[in-house]
Amino acid sequence: MRVQRRIMGLIVVVALLITGGFLWNAQRSHITASSTSPSSAPVNPIIAENQKSGTQNWKSPNFDQYIQNMMDAERLEHAADLKSADSGGGQAAPAAAWVDTQNIKGYASKTSVNVGGQLTLHISSTSSQYELTIYRMGWYNGNGGTEVVPTTTLQGFNRANPTPDANGMIAANWPVSYTVNVGSNWVSGIYMVWLRNLDSTYVAYIPFIVRNDSQTADILYLVATSTWQAYNGWGGKSLYEYNSPDGRALKVSYDRPYDQNDGSGHYYSGDYNMIQWLEHNGYNVTYATSEDLHSNPALMNGRKLLLSDFHDEYYSMEMFDNVKAMRDAGKSLAYFTSNNIYWQIRYENNSAGSPLRVIVCYKKETDDPSTSRDPWLNDPDPQKKMRTTVLFRDAPVNKPENQILGVMFESLVGFGDYRDWVVTNASHWIYQGTGLTNGSTIPKLMGYEWDRVWNNGYSPANMTVFGQTPITSSEGTFLHQAVIWQAPSGAWVLNVSVNYWQYFLEGNWIWPLDTRIQRITQNVLNRMIADAGSGGSISTNTPAPSATPSRTPTTGPSATPSRTSTTGPSNTPSNTPSATLTNTATNTPPPGSTTFYRAVNMGGPALVIDGNNWEANTGTTPNFTTTGSILCNPWQPLTPTTDTNRATMISCSQQHWAHNVVMSGVPNGTYQVYVYTWLDWSDGNPPAYSFSLQGQTVLANYQSGPAGKWDRLGPWVANVTAGTITLQTSGGLANLSGFEVYSTTSGGGASATPTMTRTNTSTAGPTATATFTNTVGPTATATRTNTAGPTNTPSQTLTPSNTSVGPTNTPSRTSTATRTSTATRTPTRTATPVITFFRAYNMNGPQYTISSRVWLAGNATNGVTVTNGTSFANQTITLNPTASGNKAQMIRSSYNANGTNDMSISIANVPNGNYDVYVTVWENDASTTFWMALEGGQVLVPSITTGSAGWWSRQGPYAVTITDGNLLITAGGGLANISGVELFTRQ
Repeated sequence: MRVQRRIMGLIVVVALLITGGFLWNAQRSHITASSTSPSSAPVNPIIAENQKSGTQNWKSPNFDQYIQNMMDAERLEHAADLKSADSGGGQAAPAAAWVDTQNIKGYASKTSVNVGGQLTLHISSTSSQYELTIYRMGWYNGNGGTEVVPTTTLQGFNRANPTPDANGMIAANWPVSYTVNVGSNWVSGIYMVWLRNLDSTYVAYIPFIVRNDSQTADILYLVATSTWQAYNGWGGKSLYEYNSPDGRALKVSYDRPYDQNDGSGHYYSGDYNMIQWLEHNGYNVTYATSEDLHSNPALMNGRKLLLSDFHDEYYSMEMFDNVKAMRDAGKSLAYFTSNNIYWQIRYENNSAGSPLRVIVCYKKETDDPSTSRDPWLNDPDPQKKMRTTVLFRDAPVNKPENQILGVMFESLVGFGDYRDWVVTNASHWIYQGTGLTNGSTIPKLMGYEWDRVWNNGYSPANMTVFGQTPITSSEGTFLHQAVIWQAPSGAWVLNVSVNYWQYFLEGNWIWPLDTRIQRITQNVLNRMIADAGSGGSISTNTPAPSATPSRTPTTGPSATPSRTSTTGPSNTPSNTPSATLTNTATNTPPPGSTTFYRAVNMGGPALVIDGNNWEANTGTTPNFTTTGSILCNPWQPLTPTTDTNRATMISCSQQHWAHNVVMSGVPNGTYQVYVYTWLDWSDGNPPAYSFSLQGQTVLANYQSGPAGKWDRLGPWVANVTAGTITLQTSGGLANLSGFEVYSTTSGGGASATPTMTRTNTSTAGPTATATFTNTVGPTATATRTNTAGPTNTPSQTLTPSNTSVGPTNTPSRTSTATRTSTATRTPTRTATPVITFFRAYNMNGPQYTISSRVWLAGNATNGVTVTNGTSFANQTITLNPTASGNKAQMIRSSYNANGTNDMSISIANVPNGNYDVYVTVWENDASTTFWMALEGGQVLVPSITTGSAGWWSRQGPYAVTITDGNLLITAGGGLANISGVELFTRQ
């Protein structure tokens, strides 16, 4: 018996590459329908919601200007104080700097509301009437929004603009104009109230967030409303000098419109791209605001990771503590931004007593934090003193943000300015599938603010710096550093330390779409989702074995030749003719044959595969629609290897959690459908998913993998009665590379009975020599020459049988003919074997259900006999790759070869026939090497070398033929542990 040794568990890597829609009227990606990526929750409302076609009616005429607006604001900020992100001073804006150009504007009574709740809108209009519509923001086929509350016309009132109070705070305090009753069926997300005066083209927005506090989701998207409000200069006051005439405010109110981007806050200049991309890719995401993070410590219950994007600068102490507690409880943090958790703020009630409606942030007036005007700075209550509104890293707070994120803000350039991102530690899993190497650059990604690692005793020791860019600006020389690390709780923490990340997910007129950024984002999110609750175990990534039988893909469709050729048929003409027979068929499929109809390369260009033309999936491909996102990884070797064009097709696939492939305009009839699928990432628990065709399940719980493994699944029969073929997937993240369709004919189709013209010239003689050439395929041409006599030249039309080498001809005279027949098959087509699960055995344990299949106990009752093997189990060891539940129990309980005599396993009651066999082996101690044979050496595995303790592998498939009703497996030469045996029939 061997001793258990502890190993590290496998961290699952799910690495994907997605393309999405472009923003701001840039050219759109060729993917036209919603896509997905991961969600482990049983119900994902985001996928269903984004099946709606959506609309662009929410757009303001100024929409394309929003990025430029950000640049202009940043230039003003820098003109006031080049270090504006790092101090509370600077030059105030001129007294006339703020001018109210909004002829209609408003604000909501809450930043967020739970489903089934209510909030009020407070609106000022210079017109007697205005229109109000409410939209939810998302992907919606690239349209960005869908109408939730239809347009209604309301009476307008021009409300007075308030003046600042002693703290510079401006609170509008307008009366209620409209009450929003949020339906219990509204999907969590960002909602925009669209406003327009009837006599104007100007559009204004009021944003609010709908939460679903009971929703189980993978991602909680944090909308940084506290930072939105800090920069909001409506009424002439913000927490910054550059847009605050006569000096900045010390307190700012939510009870006023936003002045940015027609009242939308920072949504369209920051969150829009990330949210479109997340929903485009089907992530199960729910939404909350800064105020929710402040007030609800249980916000992450039922969620796996917190995602922050663009600019998340202003935090209360409660927000700080809650985020830290979430991380320490195993919830991952993904900060696709920089300058985070920087200024401490406090919340206060408004004048009506409503909570969380006022932000307090005195800041510091100089580099000396003791000069802050905050009255809590010297308060004797330590809890108040700790909440002094200075930088978290400064006294008296002394809680530097790198204790949460690993990095802290260093400096900035102007918004719109940028540097090239420099790759470091390119071997880290975060870069898997990108093709990037150390020293590679990503243009324009670095900016406009950045963070770095600080040696202040708070940065974790196990951080990986995956981006490191030196920066020289007018302020000096600096270093940008992006980090990822894993906390002791198992939570992953990411900080990309830039503000432009989201733009590269979709692209706009400044920042290009970059598939490498998409891939990195997928790598991070899917790893965080997959590892949720992993307990902090870290190990090297190891490709996992396939959990379903490996299929040997064929290079073409299953086809029946149009002629069956025989090399020496009997031919006895009555008059030894010398004949020339011409047999030309336009298309001669025999009964039950298939003809190529159409094929689409799901993720790439038009190609020729097996002599057939495959179309590109451009998004406008006629009569073809999909739901999916592009995933390309040409660097991953394919198993099995294949020709260049097929490899190109396989390596660029579409990925989705719920594919919906529709081929329309299909003539009614019967078709055979094939689907190419593959796995491009190393995954200890490869995704399992099911296929349905025409609404009926055709393959349940298919499991892909290991990395690079591809299958051509099918043929599946589609009966078309309404002109469409529809294929769908469900249950897991599926990569579909190709969609291939063949029409099936039952009686030969058009030209099934070809017309043959025979010219027969004969001369006398008792013996005839015939030469017959038959080309097998959709078109068969036969030429036959007979030499005989006497002279007889008939012209004759015959109808041959489709299964013969040529027509049967019996002239009036009897002679003997010798015939040579040569058959050429073009193209060569091999029928795809049908692989069907037959039986599985848990060698040293009870009956289990694994991946929806029943595994029988490996005992004598079920016909299993083990010779020279010892029963062995170790259920406490950590498996590598990871496995759980019944599967893990099966692996860790085995029969152990004793190393002296060969161990044999005999399985009785196996019907004679052809099988694919898989054998699960594992290691509970140190690495060893052994051999294995099936059916007395019919399949010989000369050398299997195990990994260290906990390693396991599903070996196979091994093709065997059973002739005596028993399957024999033999292992020896080392201490082999065999846990399970699976049999699949192969026909």
